[in-house]
Amino acid sequence: MSKQARPHPAAMSGRSKPGQQNLALAMLGLLLVVFVTVMWFALAKRQQEAAGYQGGSGVPGEAAAQIDLLIREVNNLQTILQKESTNREALVSLANAQYDLGVIYLFELQQEPEGTGWLYRAVESYQKALEMDPRNTGARVDMATAAFYTGEYDLARDNFEQAIAQDPTYANARFNYGIFLFHTAGDYEAAIAQWEEVLKLDVDNDTLEATRQFLEQAKELSAQ
Repeated sequence: MSKQARPHPAAMSGRSKPGQQNLALAMLGLLLVVFVTVMWFALAKRQQEAAGYQGGSGVPGEAAAQIDLLIREVNNLQTILQKESTNREALVSLANAQYDLGVIYLFELQQEPEGTGWLYRAVESYQKALEMDPRNTGARVDMATAAFYTGEYDLARDNFEQAIAQDPTYANARFNYGIFLFHTAGDYEAAIAQWEEVLKLDVDNDTLEATRQFLEQAKELSAQ
């Protein structure tokens, strides 16, 4: 797994249907969000414990620790970019930090305005980086996933498809695009096609297991 295109909550970086079946589809969409969010924050927790960091007050300790570190990272990167506006590495790092802040606020703390605000900023930063380096597939997938979370579906779709066209073997692009297709359009047949391609690729065990679970549930729904 989201930092090659980072572990996403409803995707690997993290993160429409109609009747009784609508409810089943919505529940699966929620399952996708919860399942990968848990994996992402488990990793964050291990990193914090290794650093011996104790979170501040006001929000859960783990989230407070991450937020504090990420805000400092954002400020440092913005200082760098004030002097070096074309620093592609700093731009992508800034977008990643903004993305991670959005994920924490939106999915762990359930603070939607704050979360989507950071994700909008992440989209803008990724776009600037991609203008300078359009072949950065990982950044493109992360940007598409952030756009998915902010409801910019056309932007998300276009960039998922461009990432897959650039590198058909990039598993995170297909995995995330499958979640996008399932969640936004209820197009589980198209999602299944993307996830089946993931199974043909050389991926880690967590991605393999998650893909198989999503496929199994999507196929059950498609057969109804």
